[in-house]
Amino acid sequence: MCDLPRNLWFPLFLSREITRQPKRFERLGDFWMVCRLPDGSLFMAEDRCPHMGASLADGTMHQGEIQCPFHGFRFNSKGHCTLVPALGTHGKISPKLKLKTIPLRDIQGWIWGWWGDGDPNECTIPHFTEIDDTWRWHDIARDWDVHVTRAIENQLDVAHLPFVHRKTIGAGGRTLVEGPYVESDSTAIRVWVTNRKDDGQPPRTLEMLEALSKNQPASLEFRFPGLWLLRIHSGLRLLVAFVPVRKNRTRFYIRACHTIRIPLIGSIYSRLLGVSNRWILQEDERVVSKIRPECSLDAHRDILIGADRAIIQFRKIWRQRLERSLEGTDS
Repeated sequence: MCDLPRNLWFPLFLSREITRQPKRFERLGDFWMVCRLPDGSLFMAEDRCPHMGASLADGTMHQGEIQCPFHGFRFNSKGHCTLVPALGTHGKISPKLKLKTIPLRDIQGWIWGWWGDGDPNECTIPHFTEIDDTWRWHDIARDWDVHVTRAIENQLDVAHLPFVHRKTIGAGGRTLVEGPYVESDSTAIRVWVTNRKDDGQPPRTLEMLEALSKNQPASLEFRFPGLWLLRIHSGLRLLVAFVPVRKNRTRFYIRACHTIRIPLIGSIYSRLLGVSNRWILQEDERVVSKIRPECSLDAHRDILIGADRAIIQFRKIWRQRLERSLEGTDS
């Protein structure tokens, strides 16, 4: 996808989705074959044999190599062709017979893919260390026909709740946005915000909110390129990974995290959180799916306000990273 910044780790799958059986997935604007190898490592390659274009996901695995179902060509996890049956065991294999592969890493139940040309080891995979083994969680997935920038901005939008979610999480008519106070850098956006009813009294100033932020974690935090955290209270967190499927399709992986350790109660609570999150996302989707233009970076006619500070920073940083990657200087 040409409108994604490069040299970054993108969330692509849930760990449980990838097995030793090759599967076909659409991600990053193309189709890919993905599987686990016998040693537990991950193998992701373009789902197109360079010989005549057959789907490798329909092939079979042989000692850690994928064999094309059409003419039996084999490729290792580095993408190199190791066998062309029609040429025989000692046949000379053209170096052009090579697959595009994506390095993968499995962290906290998500699989991340390296989208770029640089050294993946020089870039940290975004994750929140505060969510550790003491937490329990429940994952759900939902696809929207929207550009990934629109999906992310919806989660950074702090003014829409009393209107889009007026019967659920936005009930109460808290239309006045105090702040938000926002801190950002090239890797993250942190947001401190309070929504309250408009009683005619002026909201707290940014200076007041900045002073308060020194003693508490951000309400919302986004880590580039696709991981968002909502700190609801000390025992409840909501994580969202934004997966670019194609230009105008995004998959949400929504993870509700809690600290209830009693198995039955924790399981029921997790399921209820999943149902609630699905319903809330449906409310968002009805609005966001109709926003134009599709990519927020093309929204030059938008007139943003103070409540949109997090969105302003997101657009600025995403555009900067995209420009640097197009120039070949991003890292």
